[in-house]
Amino acid sequence: MSARLTQVQISDFRSIRGKITVPLDAPVVLVHGPNGSGKTSLLSAIELGLTGAVSSLQRYDAAYAENLVHLDAQSGKASVIVSAEHDEIPTKPSELVVENGKIRGMPLLSELQSRFFSERSLLAQATLGRLLEIYEESDARKSTSPLTRFVNDLLGLDQLDALVDGLHASGDKRRLVKSLPLYGEVSDELADHDEKVNRLEEAVTTSKERLTESQAALEQALEPFGLKSVDQVGEDRSGLGDAEAERRRSVETNALRREIEAALSLWGRLEQQPGAEARSTAESELRAHQAELNAWATSKRAALEAALAAAASLYADLSPARSVGWSTSHAEAFRELSELLSKTEARLARDESARKELTDLRETLTKARAREARLDESLGALAANSGDLAQALSELAPLVDSEICPVCQRDFSETGPTSLRAHLATHIASLSQSASKLRSVADERQTVRNEITKHEQSLNRLQETVLVDDELTSLRNRRASLSDTVRQLKETEGAANEGDALAAAVAAASERLAKLRSDEESLIGVGRSVAGFAAQLGLKPPAESDDLGVVLEAYLAAADQSLETATRREQDRRKAEEALEQHSISLARLGVLESDLKSARADQKRVKDAVKSADDVRAEIRKLSDRAVEARTSVVRDVFNESLNKVWSNLFVRLAPEEPFLPAFELPDKGKGPVEAKLITRYRGDDRGGNPKAMLSAGNLNTAALTLFLSLHLSVKPLLPWLVIDDPVQSMDEIHIAQFAALLRTLSKQRGRQVIIAVHERPLFEYLSLELSPASPGDKLITVELSKDGRGHTICNPEPMMWDSSTVFRAEA
Repeated sequence: MSARLTQVQISDFRSIRGKITVPLDAPVVLVHGPNGSGKTSLLSAIELGLTGAVSSLQRYDAAYAENLVHLDAQSGKASVIVSAEHDEIPTKPSELVVENGKIRGMPLLSELQSRFFSERSLLAQATLGRLLEIYEESDARKSTSPLTRFVNDLLGLDQLDALVDGLHASGDKRRLVKSLPLYGEVSDELADHDEKVNRLEEAVTTSKERLTESQAALEQALEPFGLKSVDQVGEDRSGLGDAEAERRRSVETNALRREIEAALSLWGRLEQQPGAEARSTAESELRAHQAELNAWATSKRAALEAALAAAASLYADLSPARSVGWSTSHAEAFRELSELLSKTEARLARDESARKELTDLRETLTKARAREARLDESLGALAANSGDLAQALSELAPLVDSEICPVCQRDFSETGPTSLRAHLATHIASLSQSASKLRSVADERQTVRNEITKHEQSLNRLQETVLVDDELTSLRNRRASLSDTVRQLKETEGAANEGDALAAAVAAASERLAKLRSDEESLIGVGRSVAGFAAQLGLKPPAESDDLGVVLEAYLAAADQSLETATRREQDRRKAEEALEQHSISLARLGVLESDLKSARADQKRVKDAVKSADDVRAEIRKLSDRAVEARTSVVRDVFNESLNKVWSNLFVRLAPEEPFLPAFELPDKGKGPVEAKLITRYRGDDRGGNPKAMLSAGNLNTAALTLFLSLHLSVKPLLPWLVIDDPVQSMDEIHIAQFAALLRTLSKQRGRQVIIAVHERPLFEYLSLELSPASPGDKLITVELSKDGRGHTICNPEPMMWDSSTVFRAEA
């Protein structure tokens, strides 16, 4: 089976409007048509059906699919169906649909075949002019040009490239961390361990310095106890003395000092007090005040108690005199009862006022009801002459146009000289006046009715406020009781104040007498306590002739001295204990830090050994990567120099035999990095020239690009033996075209390539049709002419040409 494209069906795709079917089952297919007829769209449709994309459009616009549907397509979508015969391609045609900027369907080729077709089998018109530039471009991410990637395919360097790419990450720590996170974690862990060890070393140094400082402070704190080292203190710290016994003694001494100070203060206060004469005077004053109080109780107390008892019966919360005093209890009773009396009188006054207002209101209500009755009679009299009759007669008046009554049909002229119309008008006026008076009386009656309602509401309200007879009698009796009790309280006010004054005088005299007696007893007690103070302080007892004040001051000074000594001893002990505690903490802290440092150094060494082992492996990997890159570079350089340049040069010379500058690739001779080819020209293969774009004419530059594409296609075993070229003869003269036709014939007849070419010029199309026409049995050529009808629909006119022996010219002998 031949590997050949057989047919493509296109519907509303790009500039192709409508549906066309183009046969492709021939070694050579020539497509011709004027500008805009759809030649490029036809080749783009073939690429879309095979690969699922249009690479020449995708290179410029990622959203190119939005512009693939013809603008006048009634269905709003485009479709492409491509058929082919190939051992590695499905026999079922591929159908792709473009709609709403999306491409749906499965292309005919695999991903690898699609890439080969786009790069090695298809030369779009837009690509031809930029082919050299495209092959020189490098991928910023992979740093390899399309040409270098082609050489990789050519030589089968995928495994070597995979090795180089796989080892690329190991050449730099940052790249290695991305591909091997565990290495980054271990490196970070080593940095953490280094930092931890440094931190612990500094902490150990600081801890040793603090231990030295605490040792010096401890030695200084032990000096008051006569100790030189920690060992002399003892585990129970007995070397610092019995702290508990010393604290008890300090507490006892402090209590003794307070007693001495109190005795000295008492002595100073009592030393100047009068003696027995003052006590006798105080006793006389007490007897005199007590007699006055008894006389008051005999003459005035009974009346005061009766008045307070009466007040208590009327006000239950009255404070008793025995608790607060006569004057306070009396004042409270007078205040509360006076307030109750005022409230009672005010309530009785309100009741009297309400009763009077109630009587007046009842009289007013009676008069209003009588007026209402008179108005009701007036309304009854006026009701007969209501305004309804006046209105009815007014409506009847327009019907009266003679003296005949329209109601009774009587001749009104018989009643007198007044006409019926005048009589009716006079009666209507009279009825209208009665209606107006009726409205006036009704309004007045409503006003009287509102007043009656208001008076009735006021009457009900006043009736609720008036006291019933029992309440009124009870309230009047309470007022009488309150008035009498208030009077009694006013009369006993002086007795209450006098009783409190006399009681206060008796209490004051009793207090003075008790104090004098207590002072005498205290002086005797001070004298007895001095001997006890001397015994507790371990001092000599005082003589009878000694001044007790001087003795107490001496004892107080001795107690202060003892307390000061105990306090200083306690401060020294506390300072020593704090120094011992700080020294112990410093020792423990140093031990913990040294243990942590030892453990941290062990962890640091473990992680450092692991990182070193990984770095050793990285070093070996870098060597392997460098050797792989060198091998790859050597192979690529040999292929560029010996294979590809040779094919390109041969093809270029065939199409442009007169051009002295031949395009070629130059590879760097040094360096370990990836090999990247550069385009140059050589003067007949010897002297180096500049870039082809600077050295070649436009026609030969186009020829260089075309022959580069063909050399790249011929340099490898073709996955797809197809060549699809769009208008390749731009800027070519007749010689180049003739050579190109011969080259196409060679590719088709000898190399077995299926060639599909689109051309614009009619003469060129006819020339190529003649040059590529069938030349042997079984050979075939298909010409396809594209055009547009009057409505803009695309017309496809395919013409197959088969081998015909009758048309062959033979030379006669």
